[in-house]
Amino acid sequence: MKAFRIYYIVPILLAFSLIGCRYAKEDEVFLISYFKNNGEDGLHLAYSHDGLKWEALNNDKSILTPKLSKDKLMRDPCIIKGPDGKFHMVWTVSWGENGIGYSNSTDLNKFGGRFRYSKVLRTIDDTDSAITSNITRIAIRRNLVALLNQFAQYELCFGNQFHVSEDGKNIKSTGFRVSGESDIVYLTDVPNADKKTGILSIVKNLPDGTVRVVAKSAGTVDYEKGEIIVGPLVITSTD
Repeated sequence: MKAFRIYYIVPILLAFSLIGCRYAKEDEVFLISYFKNNGEDGLHLAYSHDGLKWEALNNDKSILTPKLSKDKLMRDPCIIKGPDGKFHMVWTVSWGENGIGYSNSTDLNKFGGRFRYSKVLRTIDDTDSAITSNITRIAIRRNLVALLNQFAQYELCFGNQFHVSEDGKNIKSTGFRVSGESDIVYLTDVPNADKKTGILSIVKNLPDGTVRVVAKSAGTVDYEKGEIIVGPLVITSTD
C-alpha cells in the first residue's frame, strides 16, 4: 500500500484587540481580556460601557485554566470574534518555550475548545522585531494510504476548520491514478452555495496547461468540521 498526500489551507490569526460584544441581556459593552501576576491562574475578563471604567467578570476569578507547556501560563490573552460566530483566543504559554496557545468558544464563559501549540508562529514573529501581529496561512496535510485496485472509500479528519475560497481549490492532493484513466489525476474541491460543505472532484492537467475534470463528484468536504470523504473509487497507483 502506498500513500499520497492531501493538503488544505488554514488561516491562523494573530491580530487581536479590544472587542465590543453583547454580554449581558441587551447590553452592548466593551470586553477586555487580561492576566494576573505571572499568568499562572489563567484567563480573566472585564467589561465596560464607556471604555474608561471596568468591572471584572466572574468575581475576578479565572474562567480558563492554562494547561499548555511546562510552565502552564496564560499571559497576554487576546480574543476576537470571527465570522463563524465563535470567539477565538491566543495567548503566551511560557517564558522560555517557543509557541502559543489557542482555543475557541461560542460562549465567552466557556473556552473549552481545542488547544493548539505552535512553534511555527513564534518563528515567524521572531524574524523581525518590528512584527507585532500577523495573519499567516499554512498548508496542513494528511497521508492517505490507498488500497490499490480495490473499490474503497476514505475518510480524512484534519481537526481544523478549513479556509474556504469561493473559487474552490482549497483542497489539493499529490498525483495518483484511478481505474479507467491512464493519466495522473489530482483531487480538488468546489464549495457549495452555503460555503460549509463542498464536492470533491478528480481532475488532470493537460499538455496545453488547462485542467480537465475526470470525475465531477468523487467525494464530499465538510469545511466547518475539517472532514473529507473520498470515493468510493478504485485507486490503481500513487505518484
